[in-house]
Amino acid sequence: MSKYIKAAEDLGGERTPELEKAAQTISLLDLIMVVLKHKVLILALTLTGAGLSLLFAIGSILLPQKLNYLPNTYTASALIMLKSPSGGSAGTTSSLGDLSGLAALAGFSIGSEADLSSSIVMSLMEQNTFMDQLASDLDFSSKYKLKPGIRGQISSRNIIKKKLRSEYFDATGILSLEFIDIDKEFAARVVNQAVELLKERFNSVTLQYGREKLSIITESIETARKNLKDTQTIFSRFQTKYGFYDLEISTASSLKVLEEAGASLLDYEAQYKSLSSYRSANDPQLIRLAQQIDQQKSFIKSLKQGGNGLSSLNVPIDDLPMVVSEYLILKGELTIQQSIYASLRQQYESTQIEEISGSKIFSVLEKAEVPNLKSGPRRSLIIVLTTMACFFLSIIFAFIKEYIGRVSADPEEAVKLTEIKKLAFSWGKRRR
Repeated sequence: MSKYIKAAEDLGGERTPELEKAAQTISLLDLIMVVLKHKVLILALTLTGAGLSLLFAIGSILLPQKLNYLPNTYTASALIMLKSPSGGSAGTTSSLGDLSGLAALAGFSIGSEADLSSSIVMSLMEQNTFMDQLASDLDFSSKYKLKPGIRGQISSRNIIKKKLRSEYFDATGILSLEFIDIDKEFAARVVNQAVELLKERFNSVTLQYGREKLSIITESIETARKNLKDTQTIFSRFQTKYGFYDLEISTASSLKVLEEAGASLLDYEAQYKSLSSYRSANDPQLIRLAQQIDQQKSFIKSLKQGGNGLSSLNVPIDDLPMVVSEYLILKGELTIQQSIYASLRQQYESTQIEEISGSKIFSVLEKAEVPNLKSGPRRSLIIVLTTMACFFLSIIFAFIKEYIGRVSADPEEAVKLTEIKKLAFSWGKRRR
């Protein structure tokens, strides 16, 4: 029974819900009183934890490396630049992506490259053959006392996966490679050997990739050359059919001749009308003007019909809109095919340069050096965290102790506690 309820009942009060609720309310002052009451216990446990963690840290410093339970670790790192020969970062080693639209018009497609170099390097690092070669070159079995056979091989791979780390920075195209170990000289050797293996394998893969890309581009060039030749043939036949080389120039010339002929016809008709008002029909000048009018009309009709050798355009004027439309389509198709062919030729030349200087893509900016400063463990952090943990655990222990003391003083709660102990012990006996 709570001391508050008991006091109220002693005074003749009733056990109301409000009184029950008030009794269950936890006061901040009560909590502070519990902490102050057990301050010696809390301080003792906290100092004990801090002292033990301090001894633990000092022991890890003084013990020799072979017997050390928390040895110093060192991180050796190297920097690799993944750069294309043209100076662009990884993923911009070719302009194939720029040709995708033109290539689609030609009837073939060329995939674009996206961080190709970095993807290759990351994939190489995850290969078992790379890890096995690295472990064999540096004798991981002897270094880490691994068992022979497949178990030792799996163990060496797990060590490399755990300790060999990499990080790629897209903005700069730089790959950071690092290895963590208690032996700083060995860590530096692992990183440098890993860099050499990656460089060798990367150059081999990119060389093969370059050859395959050249083969694809060569096939694409042949297709583009055939399409360009066919388009040129069709365009030449169109020009021959209508008797012009450049439609714009020929059309302008023919229209100018037609305009001049029309103006001459109007002039002749005006003269004829003016003279016929006061001269007879048999007048020689009127007869000559009538003949000139007929000749001019015949000339204009021939110009409109086309194919008479009178103009450079061998096409009827009425059919000119249709011919112009067909001409523009053919000329546009010819321009596209010429652009595709020229772009593919340029890509072929740049790919050849990349194949020759492919080793420049993988450049070692900085080899791994033996680190002078440890990268771990952070013993001061261990001491701080251990001390804080002991402090909070001691507070919890103090509250538990206070609660048990209060329960023991309360007759009703003491009966419950005794019953719990009986049940706990009886359960333990049944288990035995």
